[in-house]
Amino acid sequence: MIRENTQKLIKDDFIIRELDSIKVKGKENTTNIYELISTKEDVEPEIISLIDKYSKALALYRNQKFAEAIIIFNECSDEYSDKASEVFIERCEYFTVNKPSENWDGVFVLKNK
Repeated sequence: MIRENTQKLIKDDFIIRELDSIKVKGKENTTNIYELISTKEDVEPEIISLIDKYSKALALYRNQKFAEAIIIFNECSDEYSDKASEVFIERCEYFTVNKPSENWDGVFVLKNK
């Protein structure tokens, strides 16, 4: 995992997937975290497909469309054994029952440092 400042420095040469927006306990600022996938010349086509699907599901999650997001995260998990998608499936299931506030910004607040 890398943070946003590193992502900005290497994004032209590497394939990077946005994982999440988080807020660490005791901090006010949101941090975007990313996954470094591969160099652009070495990327597999199926990885690009995973990133596209995951990005669509992440946008649905952030827009509180949890049922729709679960469908796509499940595809990512099933087709690519994607652990990040499995984390979001659990979060979507939680938020389906425990609705976030209307002004929720999609940021996940870490309870521990």
